[in-house]
Amino acid sequence: MRTNEPASAITRFAAACLVLVQLACGDRGATDSVLIVDDPDDLGAVGDGRLSLGEAIELASGTLSLEALDRTERAAISGTPGARSADSIRFAPGLRVAVHRRAERVVSVLPPLIGAGDEIDGSGATIDGSLLGSEPQESSTETLWITDVELATRSIAPLLVSAATGVRVHHLTVERFPGATIVFTAPPGGAASGIRVFANTVDGLGRAASRTGSS
Repeated sequence: MRTNEPASAITRFAAACLVLVQLACGDRGATDSVLIVDDPDDLGAVGDGRLSLGEAIELASGTLSLEALDRTERAAISGTPGARSADSIRFAPGLRVAVHRRAERVVSVLPPLIGAGDEIDGSGATIDGSLLGSEPQESSTETLWITDVELATRSIAPLLVSAATGVRVHHLTVERFPGATIVFTAPPGGAASGIRVFANTVDGLGRAASRTGSS
């Protein structure tokens, strides 16, 4: 990436990804479980007494079981999350979650969200991408990169990929993450329908997307 253009390129890419999503406001839907993230580390470690954002996403997606958690982590969850339930991921008040660079190439920095009807309610919390600096996380897939100065494919991982229907992401504050914030893809054999993205704030390199979807 040329040093005189990363902010422009990343800003436009982040905005473009969010514009492609169906943007709407709506009431909170019925949920089968509520998961309260209280770990300032984005991935954390299973059994460390705190529920991380990465663990909450994996629980909601059905790729991590409740039985793997310790008693304190399970206390942050009401109901039984999983791929077939509508789960709401929320945050402890004032929590600041630090995003770390992955050593390997990934589809997204956080685990993919694949549970239909799930929600991420970022009220009162901040996702901090400053540890990544201005250099994006390398992705295991290539994405079309369109700016006013180039048309190319880049291996840049977004913060989160969701491949499910009926997902809601709202009141999420993301600061200084060098890449797209959320990318929605169609689930296997279906379409990415019923998606709601609203009242989110993206600051720093992606600040052009901060007002997208607000109403």
